[in-house]
Amino acid sequence: MNFFEDITFDHLNDRTLPLDKWDWIMMVLSGSVGALCDLVIGHPKGMEEPKITNSSFGGLGEQLKQYDLKNNPIDYQEPGAFGGDHRLYSYGHDLFRFFEGVRQTMFGEYAGVSSVGWGELVKEFPEYEQLDFGTAVIVNLLHLFKDFCTVRSLPLPGMTILANLNGDQMPAFAEKLYIDHGFNLRIVTGQALSVAAIEIMLRVYLFLRYFNADAPKEAIRSKRSKMLLFTHSFAMLFNLGKVAVTKNPFMLNVPQLLMIAKYCFQIARDSMDLRKQLVSAKQLSFTGQERDMLALYDNAATMNEIHSAYEESIQDYADMRNDQSIIILNNNKIAERIDDVADTYSEVIRLLERRKGE
Repeated sequence: MNFFEDITFDHLNDRTLPLDKWDWIMMVLSGSVGALCDLVIGHPKGMEEPKITNSSFGGLGEQLKQYDLKNNPIDYQEPGAFGGDHRLYSYGHDLFRFFEGVRQTMFGEYAGVSSVGWGELVKEFPEYEQLDFGTAVIVNLLHLFKDFCTVRSLPLPGMTILANLNGDQMPAFAEKLYIDHGFNLRIVTGQALSVAAIEIMLRVYLFLRYFNADAPKEAIRSKRSKMLLFTHSFAMLFNLGKVAVTKNPFMLNVPQLLMIAKYCFQIARDSMDLRKQLVSAKQLSFTGQERDMLALYDNAATMNEIHSAYEESIQDYADMRNDQSIIILNNNKIAERIDDVADTYSEVIRLLERRKGE
């Protein structure tokens, strides 16, 4: 058995949650809702202008008919602005100047910037029957709602303020966006609702599903990012189809593209973090049997070191004994030579004594 091949990291599996059939159903459902928001609300040709009937707005139409004025001052068709183009130049159609529009509706005035470069344009209607504040608010809300649904819809808020900063002349790029390319508030609203519908539906779904579940927050966040990436991409396919059919790049849902990029980055970052944790786990995280086996391997290595040191000690002792034997042998030879020298010395002494006696 190979120890390192048998190591498992099951304790890291709780960091991911698999997608099941309910997740796929919810992703397709929310993606379809998001796509419908973009295609229906953000349709380039707009929607039919609402007709105020007795059944409109849940039965409130009968009361609202009196507020549907046909001679609203903010709707003045100034020279050079045909159809719904006049809304780009009218202060009353700029949502950032809503109360300016209410004032005009109250007193029968029109104010805006000229569509032909004449600066600020102001016109009064002496025969207009003035309204009170509350009535003027309802009249303008109803009027702006009906305009919102049309092909030209409403310009992006703040366009007339931008014109005032430009010497009371509407910038050329703003006119191209609104008039030539049809980029208006309804288009932007459809795009924004597409993103919001997907985010809200999936986040609420995951919140309810894992409200009482024993799942790590990191795993839920990782799953949410993957689901949102898929769903935004699914809705984006329909938006790209709209761009291809209309041949108008300004219909591209840029907010949804940003969301896709955001979740791609999050998933890539989470993947890198998980990879780092796996590497750290392989280096440091050994539990249970794996730790015991690792300790056994460590002990075996220690025993090998001890055995090697013991053999070296035995060899050193043997070498020392061998050296001692050589020393003893040399000592014996020296002793024999000393004995020989002593015998020779005694013999010499005897010879000397003998000669002396003679």
